[in-house]
Amino acid sequence: GLPLPGPERWVYPPAFTMPVLPLAMLPVALARVVWALVTVACVMVGVRAIWNAAMEDLAFREAVKRPARFLVFVTGLACTSLGHVIVPLSYQSHDPLVFAMLCVAAVTLARRDLEASRQDRRTGVWLGLAASCKVMPVLFLPALAAARRWRVAIVMGVTGVVVALGFDLA
Repeated sequence: GLPLPGPERWVYPPAFTMPVLPLAMLPVALARVVWALVTVACVMVGVRAIWNAAMEDLAFREAVKRPARFLVFVTGLACTSLGHVIVPLSYQSHDPLVFAMLCVAAVTLARRDLEASRQDRRTGVWLGLAASCKVMPVLFLPALAAARRWRVAIVMGVTGVVVALGFDLA
């Protein structure tokens, strides 16, 4: 919860330290390698979740059947987003962890094989965990309210508060 050095004076929620606490017990060189592997794995999990969410959409499944157009789409997407993936990886940010949680929330929200209440609870938990590590996912709350996804918003809020208070209590 303390400001990080630099002109921006960003303040991260204290729960952000939970994923990195075990790394403090490792030698610095090994901790950097482990952290790099974790962040790359999170990007891979996020991309896989995006793919799974997209495959829930009939129009996307049909687009996959047209390889030339689909290849142009994927190439354009890769070119426009590659920098946003490489920058956090280059300075070993925790953003890929938040990215993975948000993408898992998206695929949970998109899935149609779950009953609505379970789907909403899972989505809310993932969004709440993401908001516990970085405040920006809290911006989903107004979007969820506008979409009248009250259960997701409530579960997200409760999860975020429980994780934040739990960390402080621990």
